Amino acid sequence: MTIMIALIAFAALVYVYWPEKQSFIPQKLWGVWKTDHERYAGRYLDISEAIFTIGQGQDTMQVLFVRRVETAPAGEWVRYTLYYHDQEEDDAPLQTFAFLFQHHSEGRRIKLKNPKNMIWHPVRDDAEEDKVTASP
Repeated sequence: MTIMIALIAFAALVYVYWPEKQSFIPQKLWGVWKTDHERYAGRYLDISEAIFTIGQGQDTMQVLFVRRVETAPAGEWVRYTLYYHDQEEDDAPLQTFAFLFQHHSEGRRIKLKNPKNMIWHPVRDDAEEDKVTASP
């Protein structure tokens, strides 16, 4: 009986204190993204497995450490919501950053909530790499 109580107590502790499963950013979103919009010249989004960086020129960037990723359909797009900690506030509650993603016939693209209809493209896309390797 004592062993059974100890096992139940141990299982409860494991359940309560087990670390949350990491959810990483899908590989199809990885890479450096830029827009052609003049107002955002020099800005970029750099996405990797668990880090999302918003660059504003060469000297200023915001680094987001992604803890969880959720997806939801949004018409022809997919909405990605990243739950993250800012690099300086690891103990703060998780914040969110959402954007839309689409794998279009012309390649991959991202659309942020504001400004509307501004499209971000990868600096180098899978389709471009296929063209480069296929050319003589």
